[in-house]
Parts: sequence; structure tokens; C-alpha cells
Amino acid sequence: MIPHLILVGILIDQGRASTSTSCASYFDSRVVSSTGPGEFHSDCLGSRIDRGQTRYGSASANVFVDPTHLEARVSFDDYRFAPIGVSGNAERTELYYVTIDGGTGSALFNPCLEVGGVGGTEATASAGPRTISMSAGSAGSRTCNGPGMIPNPASLIPFTFGESQVLRVSVSARASTQSALNNSGATSAIFRNSLEVWLFEPTSVRLLSTASYTIAPVPEPATALPLAAGLALCLAMAARNGAGRRAGTRSVS
Repeated sequence: MIPHLILVGILIDQGRASTSTSCASYFDSRVVSSTGPGEFHSDCLGSRIDRGQTRYGSASANVFVDPTHLEARVSFDDYRFAPIGVSGNAERTELYYVTIDGGTGSALFNPCLEVGGVGGTEATASAGPRTISMSAGSAGSRTCNGPGMIPNPASLIPFTFGESQVLRVSVSARASTQSALNNSGATSAIFRNSLEVWLFEPTSVRLLSTASYTIAPVPEPATALPLAAGLALCLAMAARNGAGRRAGTRSVS
């Protein structure tokens, strides 16, 4: 039952989302909405009358989860040169079942992650002992670049065709006027719910474009834990019944 107990532990780790925004004490008026763990959206708006002008700063942090992508995004804006005053942070972790067909034996796959924008972003994907991590400041980058750029095999995740495995993906984005070259900007970290399959053979390296795959979200713990517990109970009963049958078997000479 050990593999099933490990799966239960992984399920508990999924679905972590948090967004937060802040406006500095410089602003006379500050409004913050929906900030903290479990929130998919947070806004902050601050304003101040300074020398007859209204100066304001705003920040927005969002987490998006849908069948096409997983994204953490933060944007901010300071109007009329309000001093350093707004910031935002967004992060989310999701688990996926990944199954790849279209070949035999083993190969390597590359989860399609993207990071970029002002501020700081990070995206990681892991399966078993292998972890892929990307981070960016002012420059954007991605893991999937097509056949024209051969990746380092040490940065890819091994798999066996036809066998499912759990892929853990985390995205986080953070930005503020302290980390930007101007007074407005946005940053994001994205998992595109897609991947590349690479074959590293003794005489060649190629992107396997004929491979097919499915990427399906692992059920949320609220529904998955009872199923896992029921499965563990069934396995325990089956093991006990099997032991009873073996104990009641006699050999005849």
C-alpha cells in the first residue's frame, strides 16, 4: 500500500493558491481586496493629493487555472510619479497526470514553461527526483523552443511510453515599483499544459512530433482522499483474504 499512501501525500500538496497586494503608507487612501492564501485575485488602490495633483498607485495579482494553462500574473502602475509604493504577489501549485503514447520504451519530456516581465517570476515542474526550474527578471524565456534548439537531457523528465506519472507544477510572480525600470509593468509565469517529447539515441537527437499525450488535473483532495482511502481499504482486505487462503491450504503428498 505504500505507493497509494505516497499518492495521498502528494494530493494534499496540490491546489495551493495565494495572491496579495499592498499599497505603502505614503498614500492617504488605501483599498485592498481579497488578499491571502486561497485567493485567486487581489487588488490594491492607493491615492494621495500632493501639490494639487492626485497621485495614485495600483497593483493587481491574479492566478488563472483552466484547461489550457496555469498562470500567475502581477501588474502595477504608479501615476504621476508616486514614489515606491505598490507591490503584488501571486502563486499556485497544481498536480497533473501525464501519459505519453506513440512509442515504446523510455524517453524524455519537456514541460512547456514560460516566464517574463518586469519584477520576478519563477516556474517549476517536477516528477520524481527531476525538477525543472525557470526564473526571470526583465527578460522572458521558455523551455519549449521546437526542434531548432536541443535541450540539455539533464534538464528533462524521464518517462515510459503508456505509463502515467504525476507532474507537479508551481508558478509564482511578484513585482513592485522597487524592481521596475519605470512606473508600470507586468510579470507572469505560465505552464501551457503542453510538452515536448525528445529521443536521445546513440547517433541522433530528435523531437518526436508524432507522440501524443494527455495532461489531466489530479482530482482535488476533497474528492481524491476518500477514493484513495477506499482503495487502500480494499487492498488491505484483499491482502488479508489472500493470507487467509494461503494459511488454509494444505499440501498432499
